Amino acid sequence: MRRFFTLFLMAAVFVAARAQHGVLKFVGPSQFQAFTATVPVENDTVLLQLNVAGFTGDFTIPAMTYSAMRLTIPSFTVAGVPFVAAEDGGFDFVGDTTVMEVPYQGGTRQLTVNSLKAHYDHVAQHLTLEVKLNFGSMPFELTYSIEANYTRDVAAGIRATVEQDADAPLYDLQGRRVVSPVRGQIYIQNGRKRMY
Repeated sequence: MRRFFTLFLMAAVFVAARAQHGVLKFVGPSQFQAFTATVPVENDTVLLQLNVAGFTGDFTIPAMTYSAMRLTIPSFTVAGVPFVAAEDGGFDFVGDTTVMEVPYQGGTRQLTVNSLKAHYDHVAQHLTLEVKLNFGSMPFELTYSIEANYTRDVAAGIRATVEQDADAPLYDLQGRRVVSPVRGQIYIQNGRKRMY
């Protein structure tokens, strides 16, 4: 019974999260480990699309650049990673091996995700993620990890400014049309208050 309640609660939380946020965006410091080198990134972004019906998530991992080898692994998405309820009330994602082709230098390269482990604390809105992968014919495994917090795009609530007609009639605050405006007074033009 407890497991049923937990699964029901988990589904309700994710349905609410998806309805409210759509794709969840997490930003924070990350690191990319290649062989013996570690490449830190001050602010990286991981996207998480929840698929509540199947209790899975799709993680979009950002491009990783390893300058010493003149290598940039393109951004990729690991789809269908199953999740379960965690002891702390959060959610654990554990993904198996996934093989995919990614665009690379005008062609494609094979990218193999050996493992993906993530924990999403929906109360603290925090994501911990580690992905182990092989890229192309590289003889060693690479690791990408991030500690990130959920963030909303500020621009999502900002509407584009529509060019207003500067010759539109002016009205005073009582709604009467003004033919000869007085400098320093407030008028309504194009549905907005403005000082003349």
